[in-house]
Amino acid sequence: MTERRREPRIPVELASSYVVTSNDKPARLVDVSPSGALISGDGSDLAGEHPIALDFGHGAPLCVFARTVRNEQGRFAVSFEGMQDVDRLRVAERIDSLVATPDP
Repeated sequence: MTERRREPRIPVELASSYVVTSNDKPARLVDVSPSGALISGDGSDLAGEHPIALDFGHGAPLCVFARTVRNEQGRFAVSFEGMQDVDRLRVAERIDSLVATPDP
């Protein structure tokens, strides 16, 4: 299978949540990169492009515009869309902080 990701994903296995239309949904952030994430959770209400707020376990949730690229077997993959360089840097900094201080 050909790798289609723009950037490598970092495994994090972090208790998290995501917010869609004001509803906080429990989830687990499986892996993440500055351009997307794999999330363990229902995700059935996430079709196509949508705003999403991801909780990285510390700090304010990160609000991004995402496109669901895959949704199967209790996991869904999202691609972060329309991000400026400063937004990608913000995601990269969150990832760096996760790697530096892993979830207990």
